[in-house]
Amino acid sequence: MLVALLGVGVVAARVAGDDTQPSSVPTFVFPVDDFDTATTVPTGADFEVLTVGQSAPVGPFMVTVVSVDPRGDDEIAEANQFNTPAPLGQHFTIVTIELRNTTSEERVLFAELEVALTARDGATRYDSFNGRVLPRPLPFEAVAPSATSRGQLSFLVEDGTDPLTLEFRAFAQTDRPRTWSIT
Repeated sequence: MLVALLGVGVVAARVAGDDTQPSSVPTFVFPVDDFDTATTVPTGADFEVLTVGQSAPVGPFMVTVVSVDPRGDDEIAEANQFNTPAPLGQHFTIVTIELRNTTSEERVLFAELEVALTARDGATRYDSFNGRVLPRPLPFEAVAPSATSRGQLSFLVEDGTDPLTLEFRAFAQTDRPRTWSIT
């Protein structure tokens, strides 16, 4: 009941034009476009595909793809006794990423960025929310100014879907996603 009343108070304050936030509340940015729409991966001189180990700015973060385990089924099985195996014809790909907040404000990764694993043709996309517990998950918490967060994401992928790319896009920007080759 208290939560509902607080929510109504926040909405009423915003409607009344008071949209100030306390400095301790992380900034949340909501999507402006539909990242789920499959598109062909761009090519050409102005499109750079990064490799594992390279860093690139994406929204408020400097993103580095640290490592890739293209067949992470054993690691997922060992991480938690309740993790179910991948369905027949699928497997887990685990990607370790590092993000450094490049702003002077606290930023929240999953409110700021969207990530997708994509077949090279851009027509097949996989998201990282598959209900499995990871050995070193990427934290769902605010990242302090200039601080770094590191962890894993897992993707349930159809067998034979190679090569793959990992795409990061900032919700608040309409710029093209940053793309890493992970095969």
